[in-house]
Amino acid sequence: VYLLKDSLRYDPRDLFENDCNFVLDDAQNFLIDQHWLFDFYNVAKEKNRFFLMLDTLPASMWNISLKDLSSRLSLVPVINIKNYDNDLLKKITKKIMNDWGISIPDNVIDYIINTSERDIEHISRLLYRLDAIALQQQKSISISFVKKYLGQD
Repeated sequence: VYLLKDSLRYDPRDLFENDCNFVLDDAQNFLIDQHWLFDFYNVAKEKNRFFLMLDTLPASMWNISLKDLSSRLSLVPVINIKNYDNDLLKKITKKIMNDWGISIPDNVIDYIINTSERDIEHISRLLYRLDAIALQQQKSISISFVKKYLGQD
């Protein structure tokens, strides 16, 4: 499985040369070139490959002007994840940290997940602020650091 974030510069046919499937992260960003996304969808179907599109909104709510693309994406099943379990929250948190180049020990991630709102946007903002403060103070992000930031010590 390959994670695609910014692959619009590649011809979709070239992407499917290897025997793989894809995850399109922040899928609405691919609407910059709706013809590319349309071609990607068609090549995936032609090659009998799978792809997962991740976004905060279902494709039915996207601003799609290309009618053929809109019609194809209306056939895509949608899953809405509202109640995250700890395992999923931890995986998403680690993905966010990896994307941003932040390193936080697992026990601190567990603490953040268990003591903060169970909302990805909230956790993202919290991670961003913790990282900024840790860099400014030249400290590592530990449980005591998080407790101090959250005013829990």
